[in-house]
Amino acid sequence: MRATDGLQTTITLGSVNHDGQVFSLGLSLEMSLPIVEHDEHLPDQIEAYVHQAGLEVSAGSSKS
Repeated sequence: MRATDGLQTTITLGSVNHDGQVFSLGLSLEMSLPIVEHDEHLPDQIEAYVHQAGLEVSAGSSKS
């Protein structure tokens, strides 16, 4: 997924296995965060990007 704010999140589905009554699957998450020049708001910006990525992961997992 590519967004205009510079955050890029990629979720890749790995193997899916079925063993009787249990399904298991592997996922990988890759995030690219833009880094701006040092300023006092940088920790807040990073926290906001991580929160946004978490929301995207939650929304993606609820679509399955």
